[in-house]
Amino acid sequence: MSTINTNKFLRIAQWNANGLQNHKEELIIFLKQNYIDKLLISETHFTYKNYFRTPSYKLCHTTHPDGTAQGGTAILVKDSIQHYEL
Repeated sequence: MSTINTNKFLRIAQWNANGLQNHKEELIIFLKQNYIDKLLISETHFTYKNYFRTPSYKLCHTTHPDGTAQGGTAILVKDSIQHYEL
């Protein structure tokens, strides 16, 4: 009788982007090299006009309260992880 290892590990990281749009390629490399499942991002500098998409991940984000391109947070979650935004 064989057994299947069902232990799964969740890889979570935190990253200060200092402007996420300008570091997209670096972000994609980081996600792939480190097998990240969830990435918590600070300093996105997003406004309501920003659009950001990364292969195999879903993005939830907030903007600075005054709507300017400063501050802001985001969470990238791998598509294979079931989740929903509150």
